Amino acid sequence: MKILFLICLLFASFRLLHASHGSLEETCKKVTNSASGYEFCVTSLQVVPGSQTANVYNLTVMVTELVKTNLTYAYTKYQELSKQSGWTNDTLKSFHVCLEVYSDASMDMDGLIGQAKSKDYYAFEITMTGVRIDVSTCDEAFEEGGEKTPIPKIDNDLADLAGLALAFANFSIDISKQTPKITKTPSLQLPIHPRPSQRAPPPGQQAGPFFWDNKAMMGNGIISNLSRRKMSKLSRLLMKATSFQRS
Repeated sequence: MKILFLICLLFASFRLLHASHGSLEETCKKVTNSASGYEFCVTSLQVVPGSQTANVYNLTVMVTELVKTNLTYAYTKYQELSKQSGWTNDTLKSFHVCLEVYSDASMDMDGLIGQAKSKDYYAFEITMTGVRIDVSTCDEAFEEGGEKTPIPKIDNDLADLAGLALAFANFSIDISKQTPKITKTPSLQLPIHPRPSQRAPPPGQQAGPFFWDNKAMMGNGIISNLSRRKMSKLSRLLMKATSFQRS
């Protein structure tokens, strides 16, 4: 009976290993649910050294690092554009919004990379969702003035990379749930990472970084409707985090 139990354990572990490893193309196919998503996944990651043989956990870290790189690039571009002459007041306000929210998102990135490395996907999902909100807030700033961002591809790529990072995190959670749970032999037990709905944040820590300096934004003359939409989105995110803790 003990031998049969160990055989079952080894078989389950092999399936888990097979699910988390594979070529970049195979992993992207599992993580994405569309042809365009698959192409974006492969194209974005194939330039990263080691990505061809990395498992899904390491690929999650790599995608998060790409988000950080692209976020820094987008911030730099908006900074350069804001210093040029000839813009309308509405456009300059939009630049200011983008610089503010991208600065906020940049402060989250080191923590996000750490969460990805430690496989803390509960906090990762909430924080990365906040980054996506920041990107959409930048776009909405231009829409308020009936304009479009002057760097649409950079912003779109950033939003897609953040979405890809979330897809990898979700897939990693699903794989972790397949890890066999052992009760008879504690020394052989493999770690199980629960889905967000099963896990509360560490004691003394908030569910995620939801800081928004609304007073500073309003003091700088930023469009009030934009700030209210930002607060509304963050409120829904807070409610989601609270439901995770209670369920």
